[in-house]
Amino acid sequence: MDEEGEWYHNGQKVIREDFIKFFYQCLDVLPDGRYILKWEDQICTLEVKDTPYVVWSVDMTDGGRLILFLSDWSRELLDPSTLKIGQNGIPYCRVKEGKYLCRFSRKAFYQLAEFIEEGESGYRLVLKDTSFPLTWDKMGFNNNTDRGVEQSGSLSGS
Repeated sequence: MDEEGEWYHNGQKVIREDFIKFFYQCLDVLPDGRYILKWEDQICTLEVKDTPYVVWSVDMTDGGRLILFLSDWSRELLDPSTLKIGQNGIPYCRVKEGKYLCRFSRKAFYQLAEFIEEGESGYRLVLKDTSFPLTWDKMGFNNNTDRGVEQSGSLSGS
């Protein structure tokens, strides 16, 4: 999976939406941070260049919360407490009940920027009458190579 959340197999981009949705249903993360696909008794390690989920777009709800449109075609509310600014100024947050780190696409970042203000103590996400300080976070890793994932992506029966 590349930085923009595009799936690849043997160097070829996976374009079938039904396959990608199936992959997301099988996605799991190990305690050591490696990503895998689990289906029945098969496990395949997954090379993820940045994060397994990408925010495609952002919108404001009537209640003043931000809704995220994710790369698995799902929608969920942003938990502002998980929003961090990573390397190169790219925003990240946690999704799927905090289980997965998620990167904002360029389009989603520009949409998010409409709700960011600079103040005396730095940048803040401002939603209606509530604001949340934005913090810079180096993120503990950049890709699966840093997590020790095998690059073969082979299936095993474990």
